[in-house]
Amino acid sequence: MIGMIKPLVQVATNPKEKLEPFALYASGTIASSTILGVTLGSLGNIFVPSRWLPPTIGIIAVIGAAMALSDFGIGGTRTLTTRRQTCPVWWRTLGRSRAIFLWGVDLGLGFTTIRVASLYWIVVLTVFALASPLAGAAILCGYGCALVLNLGTGVLLLEREGSKIAAHIRALRSSYSLKIGLAIILLLWSALLFSLALHGIMG
Repeated sequence: MIGMIKPLVQVATNPKEKLEPFALYASGTIASSTILGVTLGSLGNIFVPSRWLPPTIGIIAVIGAAMALSDFGIGGTRTLTTRRQTCPVWWRTLGRSRAIFLWGVDLGLGFTTIRVASLYWIVVLTVFALASPLAGAAILCGYGCALVLNLGTGVLLLEREGSKIAAHIRALRSSYSLKIGLAIILLLWSALLFSLALHGIMG
């Protein structure tokens, strides 16, 4: 992500200009992720009747387990993702403020850009199947806030490192461990959903 929004990262590392780019990026990210949560929660309330919840949860659990295995690379499988990354030329074509805001909107949606782990997909499916519009907004707003925190952490890392290249190398080295950690979380989440589905069916 840092490579695609490099101008934003460079501006955000400037102490005199830090507040405005963070505010624009955060507003775009949190707005789009929250709207997505409301939309998914509303659609789920319409298309997933309560009597369908146990089998739906079971299906999501199975999909989650399969996606976790793909994150581990079992059987040569790969993480489900689009290959698209957010557009780096917006900075030149749209101007600084619009580019920063739209980068936030694009990344906040999640499904429009590359995913390094599958946990996002199961969160989205769970919001669709189980959450109310308000709960969906809260859950995916949390995802948007995590993206803002991720940018802030990346900027702090770049500021602390004397060399930006060293910081990028460190980020790349940690990405695999992060992916494995998220895959383990996804397996545990899928197991929890499966137990809830069984309880609902048995009950």
